Amino acid sequence: MADKPTRARSVEFISSQYDELSQFKETAKRQIQDILTRVNKISERCDLIAKTVEESEAYSYQFNLFTALGAEDVSLNDIDTAHRVPFRSTSNRPKAIVCKFVRRLAKEKVMTARRNVGSMNAEQLGLEIHADVGHINLYDHLTPKIQELLYKGKQFKFTNDFKYCWAKNGRVHLRKTNNSNIIILKCLEDLEGIMPPR
Repeated sequence: MADKPTRARSVEFISSQYDELSQFKETAKRQIQDILTRVNKISERCDLIAKTVEESEAYSYQFNLFTALGAEDVSLNDIDTAHRVPFRSTSNRPKAIVCKFVRRLAKEKVMTARRNVGSMNAEQLGLEIHADVGHINLYDHLTPKIQELLYKGKQFKFTNDFKYCWAKNGRVHLRKTNNSNIIILKCLEDLEGIMPPR
């Protein structure tokens, strides 16, 4: 049986080991926290870089698209912002790009030239030659109200043998023939006003 001094030394040794272990644990804890903080900062920077690269690609793609369409005098300086937006449902297609123009005139030139979208090829857009560009189209950004009005207007067009129905500058336009007057719709009531009598 160990004498008292030996037991005291053993307790003192164990106590010392415990203090060292506690100190090591606290030091390791601080170091881990410091590493986590650095990792979070690096992650935030990576996200920012990825976003910047994506926006840069979106700008470049838009400019290539406008050039291929033949929209003259439209440059990168005419684009305020451009970014991709996710699909509401799962899709294999690339994300849509939303573009905000600085000048209305530039936007109108692009939207006027969009009829040429079907004749473009991948090479004109700076893409690989085998890239699928058949799904590309340009749409004016519409509020839910105007989207509904455009939908109703297109129904009216088919039902009443009108030749054209389109949206421009937040208004829906109808035209019976190439030579007839353009009817501008601002709300559903305007559409009801040109409904033929039953």
